[in-house]
Amino acid sequence: GAVVRAEYAGRVRVKAIDAGGGRCQSEPVAHFGLGGAAAVERVLVTWPDGAAVAVLNPGGNRVLTVPYPRG
Repeated sequence: GAVVRAEYAGRVRVKAIDAGGGRCQSEPVAHFGLGGAAAVERVLVTWPDGAAVAVLNPGGNRVLTVPYPRG
């Protein structure tokens, strides 16, 4: 699965996305509680093949969909 890195308020949080396998699959979502921070400064998604996408200043309190990079 992909690895999601969120940077905010001088902190870095990392979560792995595991879609699972077989009959039981997890939803491919990384949820980050920001505590007292109002927004995320940067999100970096890295897929297993090394492809990566950075999203700058996505804000907070929202769902962010990051598609796999094409081309």
